[in-house]
Amino acid sequence: MRAPFDMCMRIKGCFFCGSGSGKETKMVNFKENEELKTLNHSCAHVMAQAIKHLYPQAKFWVGPVVAEGFYYDVDLGDAVIRDEDIEKIEKEMKKVCKSGKRIVRKEISKEEAKEMFKDDEYKLDLIDGLEDGNITCYGISRISAVDRT
Repeated sequence: MRAPFDMCMRIKGCFFCGSGSGKETKMVNFKENEELKTLNHSCAHVMAQAIKHLYPQAKFWVGPVVAEGFYYDVDLGDAVIRDEDIEKIEKEMKKVCKSGKRIVRKEISKEEAKEMFKDDEYKLDLIDGLEDGNITCYGISRISAVDRT
């Protein structure tokens, strides 16, 4: 009997799984695994918090979980994130995680969301595209993101 083989390996920020023979390698779909989906959803919010700390002028639109993990659409104004900035963002994400702050989930009406984000054109654009009813907002120790319910 062969020794156990770790079928998942990390390559350039993505997880790939295969049989170990090299013949059947495929990417793990983070959207199909509920635990990874929840983790990546939380990571997107942590990343947004870290970016906002490092780039106070940052404005966010959406940060969905996708098959490859997650991302966030960010407007930094005149600033640009370069390869060397990624390490700073990761370090800040670790600080956010170690801070003991919680990710807060709150359901509010569309009208409340419009009032809460009245000075954020990207959030207002997102809110306007949602159906009437409750909207789920998330934040780290304060509400700072909008999600569809």
